[in-house]
Amino acid sequence: MTNIIDLSTLRNLTNDDPSMMKELVEIMLTYTPTQLDDILKLINEKNTEDLANSVYKIRSNIENWVSGETKSLANDIEVRLRGGATMDDVLPKVITLEKKCREAIIELQRQYGDVTGASTY
Repeated sequence: MTNIIDLSTLRNLTNDDPSMMKELVEIMLTYTPTQLDDILKLINEKNTEDLANSVYKIRSNIENWVSGETKSLANDIEVRLRGGATMDDVLPKVITLEKKCREAIIELQRQYGDVTGASTY
């Protein structure tokens, strides 16, 4: 998994403190899978307004540990949805975002261990 995660922001945020980094990773690994499940539910419901809100939550959560490409993808989806895009307009991007986030979770678990017992799926 090349360049799916980028911990430089997290390192800067925590002054490279390993225990603080682990604590923040634990929080991310606890909440992100549930947020991703919510996104999939909203896709099935074709609820673009709530999807925009969920993508915002995901974007806020992942900004400290995913690559710039993934952050940009989340931002693009949110902007498009808030601008009136239909589900069909954003569906491929949302699926890509969900996949990239799941891959990042797996990579974080590989690096830090499964610190929460959270499932990736």
